[in-house]
Amino acid sequence: MAEIKIRDEDLQNLKGKVIIITGGSSGIGLATVSLALKHGAKVVIGDLNPPPPEVREHASSTFVPLDVTSWAALSEIFEKAVEQHGRIDHVFANAGVAPRTTLLEDKLDSNGKLQEPDYSVIDINLKSVLSTTALALHHMRKQRPPGGSIVLTASASSYQRFPSVDYTTAKHGVLGLLRSLSPTLSKTPSSAADRPGTGTGTPLSHHIRVNAIAPQWTATGIVPGDAIRAAGAYCMPASAPARSALYLMASEARSGELVFSQALEGAGGNGEGQDDGEGGRVQYKEIDEGMCGEAARLCGVPGPDLAETVGRLMEMKAIRVSRAEAEADRAEKAGEGLPPSVRKL
Repeated sequence: MAEIKIRDEDLQNLKGKVIIITGGSSGIGLATVSLALKHGAKVVIGDLNPPPPEVREHASSTFVPLDVTSWAALSEIFEKAVEQHGRIDHVFANAGVAPRTTLLEDKLDSNGKLQEPDYSVIDINLKSVLSTTALALHHMRKQRPPGGSIVLTASASSYQRFPSVDYTTAKHGVLGLLRSLSPTLSKTPSSAADRPGTGTGTPLSHHIRVNAIAPQWTATGIVPGDAIRAAGAYCMPASAPARSALYLMASEARSGELVFSQALEGAGGNGEGQDDGEGGRVQYKEIDEGMCGEAARLCGVPGPDLAETVGRLMEMKAIRVSRAEAEADRAEKAGEGLPPSVRKL
């Protein structure tokens, strides 16, 4: 878990890039928008509410009213970005809300029966991230040249015990999306004639990367900084995780990474971390490789790991399908019709 130092020069290649940011009118999203604009990016902002005037009126920003739970609305912001800029280079699936349910509250209807819990946090913090990611992959694969990057907003609660049931469940899901999608993308065939996910390890021609940020306590509209500090915890400004999100976009070598950020005690520190821009210190670390490695060691399961086993199974299936299609092609050319082995597929 090596510490990452993020310098301004690390973000220079964002100049001229097109970035879609959901939840971009407040908190981490707004801080990311502001920093991206500072580095010369073209930003398409999606949110229920408009950003502050200085952001909305910036020549390189476009605001699109957005309800992330609506597939049609999400589709529209991607279409707007392509229409206006011709392509999409990066997508920050960031929109999120605070916890709303614990599953321990007995809310009854007029007949005295238990009502279905409020799952809106799951819809916003997880389902919309899946939808945003699906649209990003669609557009990044078909644009010319293909490629781009996706950054997800996970959380320190993505891998810790955290008492907010709906929020923690959603953030665990976001980490699951990162862990499942990253190896899938790395195995995507380079030819449209090849099937995705065959486990062949064909080089990634469209070079789509996915990463995530996992901020510790951050001063946002969800939890004010004063409240966090009053509880005895250290708190960083929203600009700190914003830097890590843009760093993952700008760093083309980084893929499948989870970058944790946290405030450090005091302004001086002991040499760890870096200036957070507001008189404090912040530290960045990539942590998922270490967590996955430790989990494997704890489980101690013999044989190949889950990802390797799934890859082998998918490759075996692809080989069977390929052989069946070849047999069907030969039969068709010979005028024999389809053999039984193909009909079973």
